[in-house]
Amino acid sequence: TTELIIIIGFSGLCLSIILFMFVFIPDSVLFAKEGILRWLPFVLIFGGIPFSIYKVVSIFHSQAAKALAFGSILIIGPLFGFQSGKNERIALEKDGVITTGYISKKWYSTVNKNNEWLVKTKFNVDSVWYESFSQTDEENIFEENQKIEIIYSKRNPELNRIYSLFIKEK
Repeated sequence: TTELIIIIGFSGLCLSIILFMFVFIPDSVLFAKEGILRWLPFVLIFGGIPFSIYKVVSIFHSQAAKALAFGSILIIGPLFGFQSGKNERIALEKDGVITTGYISKKWYSTVNKNNEWLVKTKFNVDSVWYESFSQTDEENIFEENQKIEIIYSKRNPELNRIYSLFIKEK
């Protein structure tokens, strides 16, 4: 009976985390740039889900529990990344507003041998300045302080992209 309670409890926890991550995750968590909300998806992917799977499966087979817990990271991590990109595109297509901003920073990155130009943008919405995550300038066409069009979500301006790059991705 105790094992059944543990199985139900941790299975429910795991299912709840997965539903939160893939269905109910708010934009404020998905596109957070700082604080605990920025790290919440990583904590859930690398901690919450594997721990829940491990606890449920270890009741039956401890070696399988370790393998399944580790495997969950390899499956759920990339799936979450894919789903996040899909959610971003849908949100910008549905609630996107185009505004003028500028390239606030441009640099050449050699991190992970991905030699590429990266840019950040800034733009103003209702007297509040927003800065984008870094975006790849594959064709090296942008310059610092260059005016550009930016598409952002009217529900959450933290979700934004350089409009010309957004259009090319379609």
